[in-house]
Amino acid sequence: MKELTTEKLIESINIALIHQKRLLSAYELITSWGHFDKDLYLSLDAIQIAITDQYVYRFAKLQDLVGEKIVKLCLDFLKENTERMPFIEILNKAQKIGLINDTLEWIELRESRNQIAHDYATTVNEIVDLFTDLLSKKDVLISYFEGITTYLSSKGLVINNLKNN
Repeated sequence: MKELTTEKLIESINIALIHQKRLLSAYELITSWGHFDKDLYLSLDAIQIAITDQYVYRFAKLQDLVGEKIVKLCLDFLKENTERMPFIEILNKAQKIGLINDTLEWIELRESRNQIAHDYATTVNEIVDLFTDLLSKKDVLISYFEGITTYLSSKGLVINNLKNN
């Protein structure tokens, strides 16, 4: 069972690395355009819109994968029982053992992601505010993912065999 969990965990981390790499590429392009504000948003061309969509998509995919799959697989790898456990309790357990830093911060990341990914914004100002909020949370999301991989390395999971996509 642990071997299957380890395989799934490594596979999920590899996928997360792809999302991270593409998120960072989109971020670099977006920040090269200047300060993201209403004027910039209104002047985006089709390719720039696709890049902002890519950023939102990769942020959401990375946040989903880390939060809903990798954290649970990590706990399984560490032989922590998570069966029939509500998600908030899984996060609390992950925080208790040092896998994540702050359950509430993780929930805030999720809420920010949901706000923009599910098109809750209806005005240009709301869209710009939500998007700049997501831009500002990139480092937090990546630090959680990197913290998890560092934690797993310290527990004997060989992370350096991961594919570099």
